[in-house]
Amino acid sequence: MSTYTLATWLCQGRGGEEDWDRGFELHRQAAGMGMPQAMYNTATHFFAGRGVVQDMVQAAHWFQQAAEAGFSKAMINLGNMHLEGLAPAPPVGVAPVDEARRWFERAAMAGDSAAAEGLAKCDAALATATEKEKAEEGEKGKTIN
Repeated sequence: MSTYTLATWLCQGRGGEEDWDRGFELHRQAAGMGMPQAMYNTATHFFAGRGVVQDMVQAAHWFQQAAEAGFSKAMINLGNMHLEGLAPAPPVGVAPVDEARRWFERAAMAGDSAAAEGLAKCDAALATATEKEKAEEGEKGKTIN
């Protein structure tokens, strides 16, 4: 049985009680061997704080590792983390919504149907930001008598 399979079974409680601590260790071990699904699962452990202390920086790191390896579900989760402000700041000069869009677009190119929802959320976030900027500009233009 593979390390990854055993890790997944431990987390699911197959053959006994759930063991998130051991499951995390084995998922991380399999992730270190370059397995994208294990990288994704390691990220979800960190994101949810199951088997390990919750850590959004580590969650984003492992989602990015899996995403860069072509795992589209990780692309979606990483995009959502950027959009919701849960991921570390993107590179200088890149807005979080633009970084989110980049990952959603990559997921769409990979054929993940969930990417459309993420792209719609980016569009909504940009529209809200534009409306807020217009309202702020309108307030600045008013004079007090």
